[in-house]
Amino acid sequence: MNTMQKLMAHWMRCDVCVQLPDGQRMVTIRVRPNDTIKRLRLHLVRQGVTSWKMDFTYRGNQLGENETLEENHITTGSVLILVRNE
Repeated sequence: MNTMQKLMAHWMRCDVCVQLPDGQRMVTIRVRPNDTIKRLRLHLVRQGVTSWKMDFTYRGNQLGENETLEENHITTGSVLILVRNE
């Protein structure tokens, strides 16, 4: 990634939706492409959603805590699904 792309990823913001486990509510969060899933959890906590015992999935794949949104090709308009750990 060249310097300009790194700067763009730092300042650019995108809105992603998170479908909550109840299946009825969706929360929109403004994030950066280089934010990790762990950071996404912090955004949810600020909105009153506790997600520590849940996993994020995107396109059927479980997302790791230290993966970035950019690594998973998550962009504006993407929908992440929050599922309970069993």
